[in-house]
Order: sequence, then C-alpha cells, then structure tokens
Amino acid sequence: MTPTEERDEQVDFTDSYYISGAQAFVAPGTECTDISELDSPTIGVASGTTYQDWLNENGGDWVGEIRTFSSDVTALQDVSTGRLDAAMTDRNVGLYQIQESGLDLVECGDPVFTEEPAFAVEEGNTALRDALNDALEAIKEDGTYAEISEEYFGKDISTVSSDAAETTEG
Repeated sequence: MTPTEERDEQVDFTDSYYISGAQAFVAPGTECTDISELDSPTIGVASGTTYQDWLNENGGDWVGEIRTFSSDVTALQDVSTGRLDAAMTDRNVGLYQIQESGLDLVECGDPVFTEEPAFAVEEGNTALRDALNDALEAIKEDGTYAEISEEYFGKDISTVSSDAAETTEG
C-alpha cells in the first residue's frame, strides 16, 4: 500500500519495500509517449488507489472518462478488448499481470509519478512495524532482496530505476 497522509491516519507504515511508478498501459500500435497526449481517453483504474486520485486531480481537460474497477487486471483486460483506451496502475504490477494473463499491451511513455509502497500495520503496533522494518533491512543488506528481485523482475525494485519519473505526490 502506498503511504498517504489520509491512510497514515488509519494505519502505521513500515519502510518502503520497493519503488515503482504510476504507469499507463495501452494497446500496441497506440501512439502514446505520454498519457495526456491521448485524445479524450477512457482510462480504467482500480478504485481507491493513488492512481485514481492522480487521474482525478491531474486529468483536467484531457481525460474523457475515468472508469473504476475492483482490480487492476480487470482494467487491463478491458484495454486489451478495446473497451478502454488505457489503464493506469503500478508499473511492476501491471507488467506482471500483463505477462501472467497473456495480454497484448504496452507501456504508454514513462511513469507519471513514482511511489514507494510499504506494509500497513495496525495503528500503534510498533512492535510489528519495527520487526518488519528490521527483517526488510536485513534482507536488503545481505543481498537476498536484490537476488529475489532480479529473479522475478529482472532488476532491483528497491531502488529507483532509470526509466521512472521523478517522485511526486500521487
């Protein structure tokens, strides 16, 4: 879960466990180097996400319609079938779901913002938060995290990749 001020009022967050970005995905052949270049697109997004918030706050005149879904994969599937012009989700999550579902979709430009998801724990449960932070730090320090990350993602997702946009409030 991506920490936000609103969410932080309800739960406590651990340190970040990876860095990714808000990525738009489109059908192959779509001319798209930036999501805002699409002509009044219908964009799908999972409800209650930072991506929905970003689209609502930054969509302005260029977004035609924002459709919310119960999951990212459903929005991605609707792009694949032509019911949506684009879907926005976490870049790593989207790439994984596209691969696992056998969807034919591509990235539209670079991520529009980066974020650092973390584990959410019950408000005030500092023992659990601290234990998770200690475990995360240990596997990062001994190289286990990078090794697992390389195996499943082809890169170390605990660091900013060169293709990610600058961090902004999402």
